[in-house]
Formats: sequence, C-alpha cells, structure tokens
Amino acid sequence: MKIYFAVPTHNNTLTVETAVTMLNLSMKGPEERVQFHFMFHSASIISHLRNTIIADFLAGDFTHVFMLDSDQGFDYSRFFRMLRSDYSVVGILYPRRNFEWSQFNPVKPVNSINDVLSQGIRFVGDVKLDAAGTIKIENGFTQAVNVGTGALLIKREAILRLMAHYPELQGQGFPDEDENLPRQDYNWGFFNPMVKAADGMNAGEDIGFCKRWSDCGGEIWAEVMTDSIHVGRYKFSGNYVSPLKSIGVLG
Repeated sequence: MKIYFAVPTHNNTLTVETAVTMLNLSMKGPEERVQFHFMFHSASIISHLRNTIIADFLAGDFTHVFMLDSDQGFDYSRFFRMLRSDYSVVGILYPRRNFEWSQFNPVKPVNSINDVLSQGIRFVGDVKLDAAGTIKIENGFTQAVNVGTGALLIKREAILRLMAHYPELQGQGFPDEDENLPRQDYNWGFFNPMVKAADGMNAGEDIGFCKRWSDCGGEIWAEVMTDSIHVGRYKFSGNYVSPLKSIGVLG
C-alpha cells in the first residue's frame, strides 16, 4: 500500500509529537509493507488546504491519504490498525485543546491529578449510538456521525465515489491562483464548509466532509481505544503569595 501522508501546518511548523509519530511510522513502514510519501502543506484557509491535499493525492498513484495535523501525535501501531481495518474512512476521536470543567465530579474519588484532568477532557467528533442508545465498539473501532480531520485516513475509492456523487463540487476546492494551476484537474470541494440544515449554523470542513460522505452511503469509523496527544496552549497564571495562603504557610 502507498500512503500520501499529508501534514497541514501553521506557518510551516510542527510539534515534536507529530515529528516523532512520523519518524516511527517511516521506520515501521517497510516492516508492514507500507510506503509513505510525506508532504507538508500550509495555507491560510483550512478548507482550501485540505482540498489541495486531496488534489495532490489524486494526482499520484496512492492507495490512501492520511492527514495528520501538526499538533497531533500517537503511537505508530494505531495507524497500522486503522489501515488494516480496511474501512474507507476511518479517523480518531482525539482530545480538544481545552477543558470542560462542568463535567468534573467533585465527589468522585481521585488518586492523582491525571484523574482530575481526564474528567475535563472533551473529544472531537460524535459517535453513532445503536437503537438502545449505547456505543458499540468492535476491535477498538466504533461508527461515528463525524470525526475531526486532524487525524483521518481515507481510501482512494472513497474519493472516487465522492467525485461521482458530487460533480457540482469540481473546481470548487481552492482558488485558481498560479501555484494551483497544476492541480486544477483535481480541484474538488469535498472539504468545503457547509451550513447545517437543522439549525442554520455554519459547520467546519470536517463536518462538511463527513456529511457528504454519509449522504452518499459511506460509513465513518473511529479508533477509540488508543491515547492521542493534541498539543495545546495553557496559560500559567498566578502570584507567589496566593498559593502560600491556600496551604496555610501565610495568614
């Protein structure tokens, strides 16, 4: 199998966590008989960027495209499980880069700070519930309504199916600027944002892609058993005296 491994970046930078993931995959690729073609992309509009990635993927002879955002990281074995699952579209439910402390249960016993932090974590994506309202997990995977595009594996057959189903999206993926002229034959808007019919709210490129794929009969799967790293920014704010007062050192 031949993977177009695309890393969307901000200002052409990436985190150590992403770099380590890529390095480990590149070393394990020959053992798994998987060939990786690593590429870095940067653009000011994320939907244009992802559509550009698809164009470059289609221009080659790759079997799959994998997008890994430059702030993401995980154990290399997870990727190969996703690949071997043989799902046409399979992603990851990865943590958001903020905490939701309204989820925190102050009366629940905790053994460490990690127990506290884990209660505040939210995840990108929505799982699909069965008729009983429960989540069905098969070999570490569950069906999803949508997943984030920050770690997403797509088969070539899925993109070809979208091309056949949405001919009106041809030429709609990114501007016809000079640097994009070589890509024009593969310019498709599968990652264009959309307005949700239910509430009229704008939906991002991840929701747009998942909705289009589902509407043409496709299934979305997510690997949910392996830890993910989503590198964020946290402001450490405080003064020297307040902590001392809180522990009784100062009155």
